[in-house]
Order: sequence, then C-alpha cells, then structure tokens
Amino acid sequence: LERDDVEVVLISTPPATHYPLALRALQAGKHVIVEKPIALETAQADELIARAGEKRLLLAVDHMLRYNALLNLAGEIIESGLLGAPLHFFFENYAEDERLPDDHWFWDRGQSGGIFVEHAVHFFDLYRKWFGDLEVLAAHKETRPGTEKIDRVWCALRAKGSILGTHYHGFDQTYRLDRADHRILFERGDLTINGWIPGRLGLHGIVDSEEKARLDEMLGDCGLEIIAEYKGC
Repeated sequence: LERDDVEVVLISTPPATHYPLALRALQAGKHVIVEKPIALETAQADELIARAGEKRLLLAVDHMLRYNALLNLAGEIIESGLLGAPLHFFFENYAEDERLPDDHWFWDRGQSGGIFVEHAVHFFDLYRKWFGDLEVLAAHKETRPGTEKIDRVWCALRAKGSILGTHYHGFDQTYRLDRADHRILFERGDLTINGWIPGRLGLHGIVDSEEKARLDEMLGDCGLEIIAEYKGC
C-alpha cells in the first residue's frame, strides 16, 4: 500500500476481511477489485462506495457471472421480450462439501457471512442484472443435525412487482454430484441453464417468423429446431 508503483489492489481473502482491507487500500489511494461479497454489512459496503467516490477511485466487485457468455445471452433473450414477459424464475444449487472440512472459514458465519452472503450473492447479483431490484418475500435456513453448520438455505423473491422466484443453496453433496440449474418461465416459453459455471442453455418457445429470425441472430451458430408449425386457425 505504500508503494507508488502499485495502482490496483486485488482482495481475495475471506469475506470478513474485505471491508477493512478495501478501506485501507482506498485510504492509500489505490483502486480496488474485491472478491464477493464486498462486505458483510450493508453499512460497510456503503462506506466503501462513498470513500471510493470521494477519492475518485475504482471500486469493483468480481461478480464473475456477469461475464459469462451464456448468461449474457440469456439476458439478451429476457430483454428482447421474444418469449413474452417473464413470470417465474428459480435457481437451485446442489453444492459439494467434500472439500470443506469442519474447520473451514466457510462454516463460520462470522468469517463468511453464511451461505446467502458468501455464495448466493453471485446469483442475487445475476438476477438483479436480469430483472432489477429483488424483494425478499420469505427466507429459511437449516442446520445440519448434530452440528452448528447451516448447510441449506432457501428464499422466495419477487421482481418488478409480479415476477416470482426462488433460490435454494445446499452444501451437502459429494464432489461428483455438484450441480446447479436455472430456469426462467415466460408467457410463451422457458429458458434452462445448467452448471454453476454455465455450460448449456436450452430454450423452448412459441414465436412467429420474425421473432424466430431475431432469435436465430442472437443464437449465432447454435441455431433453432422447429418442432411444429402452426398455420393459423
């Protein structure tokens, strides 16, 4: 932090340290890239943002899913309205705990903030990018029997006053069964996205010729399969 030849600091440490380390870096006049979450408390995040603004410094959170090609394609399809208005979304993450020993900081809510803050922040950020601000309707957490580990969480959400959604995050699978799925339901179709780091996108929908041409353009080399054609009443 005292070196003049260092302009940017990358913070990739356990979440509880993000706020104090980012604050020190900003006070030293450095641009900051910090792993998610930016902090464990909203007030801490607000303070970092304000401090960066005062000093005209870059403060960025590494929300890596914002740069995934398939998720950006999904965002284009949502924004296009080609499948009608979105009605419902869900994200379900069945994560492994084989490589999370009992003494790992992940299980310590004081260090990690818990699953919603340490892990689900990826997907809250993604769905806010797609649908705007999210309202939490309900939330629940489960503690693993015989331990103090909160290993499963669930919440119900609403966006734009009418788009309903759910998130489930569980850390109780074996490494080989680690998997994650998104589904978005529209008025005239749905999108499915598979993989924590997405590797597959599926689309089903009813579109007219003009809308099909626009989807073809968006999908590039992927292409569309016509299952049935409707010639009118």
